Amino acid sequence: MRERSDQGKLTAADFESSTFSISSVGNIGGTYFVPTILRPQVAIMAIGKARKIAKYVEDSTKEDGYKFIPADTVSAPQVYIIAID
Repeated sequence: MRERSDQGKLTAADFESSTFSISSVGNIGGTYFVPTILRPQVAIMAIGKARKIAKYVEDSTKEDGYKFIPADTVSAPQVYIIAID
């Protein structure tokens, strides 16, 4: 399946009968969104674009005991169906 994907040769049949999806909008610059489950799947995870943020951490060498450092972050919301028909 990986080879067919790399070659752009996947068909609709390759996606049938799945129960979990992973959707990525990070590759087109998306950061936050709400993933939508398409039946018969029961769960989906969406991955946003990785980005740097300022993280506030303890630092005993600083007067107030804290400092900002760069940190990598990514949004990855997950949605699950609890009751399945």
